[in-house]
Amino acid sequence: MFANNISRNVNIFYVIPVAVAYALLAVAFAEIPSYMKICSRKDPNINNCVLNSIEQLRAKLKVGIPELEVPAIEPLVLKHVRLLRGPQAARLDVNLTNIQVFGPSTFKIRDLKIDPENVLITFKVGFDKLNFRGKYKINAQILLLHLVGEGGLTGTFCKFYIYICKCFIVFR
Repeated sequence: MFANNISRNVNIFYVIPVAVAYALLAVAFAEIPSYMKICSRKDPNINNCVLNSIEQLRAKLKVGIPELEVPAIEPLVLKHVRLLRGPQAARLDVNLTNIQVFGPSTFKIRDLKIDPENVLITFKVGFDKLNFRGKYKINAQILLLHLVGEGGLTGTFCKFYIYICKCFIVFR
């Protein structure tokens, strides 16, 4: 029970939407394979075009795209996540290792807005359900209470959404 509560506070799943976004960005900057649909910056329906392109890539993202060096997102493997917060008297140090996340390939992109002129992309990434398992080590000091422990970690996040805004500075 204690380990499950810690996992909620750690918010490791901020990493998942970022991993999905970086996988998509890695695809964007590589040589374009024939199975990828390219959207024109001048397309008045660029938002729908990009959403359709992502949907076409979903199955490939799930298992990875080796020719573009994009790793599989199912399961998403996080080798190490560390949360270190607070001053020495109220320190929380949590190390999570070998985390496997099941369900990232079911992501839903909502409210996608692409502004090609300002090179700005904003969207929400949502997941109905994410299951995870891994190992944890905790070393925490809460006033006079010193908590130390390690073990297996499992959990489920339901209805998880995060807002992502990515802006690039372009010199013309």
